[in-house]
Amino acid sequence: MLSVEAISKRFGGVQALKDVSFAIGRNEIVGLIGPNGSGKSTCVNLLSGLLPVSGGQVRFKGEVITGRPIYDVVARGLARTFQATQVFPEYTARQNVLVGCHSMFKAGAIGSISRASHAVSEHRQISKQADEVLDFVGLGPRKDQIAATLSAAEQRLLMIAVALAASPDLVLLDEPAAGMVAGERRALARIIRDLPQRGISALVIEHHMGLIMEVCDRIVVLNFGQKIAEGTPAEIRANQTVIDAYLGHRDHA
Repeated sequence: MLSVEAISKRFGGVQALKDVSFAIGRNEIVGLIGPNGSGKSTCVNLLSGLLPVSGGQVRFKGEVITGRPIYDVVARGLARTFQATQVFPEYTARQNVLVGCHSMFKAGAIGSISRASHAVSEHRQISKQADEVLDFVGLGPRKDQIAATLSAAEQRLLMIAVALAASPDLVLLDEPAAGMVAGERRALARIIRDLPQRGISALVIEHHMGLIMEVCDRIVVLNFGQKIAEGTPAEIRANQTVIDAYLGHRDHA
């Protein structure tokens, strides 16, 4: 599904990411973890096209997407969320999700304005999909509520719903559990685990180790901009290099 091939990123004289490679298979959930400043956010920004790479390339479904504009990457089936909650606060939850469906519109402005039969049918189908996505993330009962009045956790779920509204094959979830309490994280974990059943792969960038260990098939670990480990949750949990990166070398513990 996604192949990351020795990507690097420099900001002036600072090497933020160096020769990082990994892959995500179809219907697979992969975690991306690392201490603060390890390069996680830079990595996801490169994958989504928000930042240009300094070296290497990214392939999505067999095609190189390095250097392509974000709208083209989304249209190809790769969506993302952000660390900071980003929704339209004055819109309802449903209206936010409908905005996320924009890449699916085929009728065009003229067809929509003239209410051509194919445009009406398309709008009806997209509205149905928006409601289904809201139900999937647990916001169905809140679909007509103004986004600004939703709780912080509900707004993060809404951001996920907006990303899913584009019918992606792969979604990048950047710290989806930020600010959530235990019960909210459990609900989020169920949503992430159910993504492969919808034909969606996921890359989860997260600090909460409990969530990562619970939902991921494999985990990639970064430190100082380089990949230091990759494996199953059990393998990563027992990896001394990873333990040292997070807690300091055992000789100095």
